[in-house]
Amino acid sequence: MRYAHPGTPGALVSFQATYANYIAGNFTEPLSGQYFMNTSPVDGSDIARFPRSDARDIDLALDAAHQAADAWGKTQRTAARQPAVAGGRSYGSQSRKAGGSGELG
Repeated sequence: MRYAHPGTPGALVSFQATYANYIAGNFTEPLSGQYFMNTSPVDGSDIARFPRSDARDIDLALDAAHQAADAWGKTQRTAARQPAVAGGRSYGSQSRKAGGSGELG
C-alpha cells in the first residue's frame, strides 16, 4: 500500500512549517533563535524546521520540570496521563494556532 505524501490530499499526516520547544506549558522559540531543516530519508525533501536547542533551553526545561515535579507527583495516574495524550494529539493534528501551537513560522 502506498501512502500519500504528508501535506497532500489524502495524506494521513501533515507537518507544520516550523516547530518550537514545549517548555512549562508553552511553545517557545529556541533562545539561540536557530533552527534546522529536517529532511526525509526517503527522498531528501524538506519536512519541517525544528529548534536547534542548546544548553540554555535545556536548563529552562529542567527548571520547569523541577518546579512541576511535586504537583505532578500528587496527580492521579489517569488525570496525569490526559495532558500528555491530549497534547500529543493537538501537536500532531496542528489544532492549535500560533501563540499556543508548535508553529512559529
